Amino acid sequence: MRATGILGLAALALALTACATPEDVADRETARQAARGQAYAIQNCAACHAIEAYQETSPNPDAPAFAEAARMPGMNRRALNAWLNTPHPSMPNLIVPPEQIDELSAYISTLEN
Repeated sequence: MRATGILGLAALALALTACATPEDVADRETARQAARGQAYAIQNCAACHAIEAYQETSPNPDAPAFAEAARMPGMNRRALNAWLNTPHPSMPNLIVPPEQIDELSAYISTLEN
C-alpha cells in the first residue's frame, strides 16, 4: 500500500510538471538567474553599491543603489545589460563577465518595485 502511495505522488508530480506553461518555465529560469545575480552582487558590488531593495544609501555615496537604478525611466533588462557592458569612469576597473551580466540584470530588475 505504501509503494502505491509513493508511486501515486510521483505520478502526480510528473503530471504537474508536464502541465507547466512556457511562462512558468521562463519565470523559474528568471528567478534562478536573479538569485545568481544577487549572489554575484553580494560578492562583487556590495562594497560600493546598496544592492538590496531595502537599502536606501550605498556604502560609497557616489555609487547608485541598485534599486534606484532599477527604477530609472526606461530601465529594463535590455537597458541594464547595455549599462553593465558600458565602462563607468567613476567605477574601479571591474568588468562584469558576460555570463554574469544577464544574471545581474535579472536581479537588478527585481528591485524596481
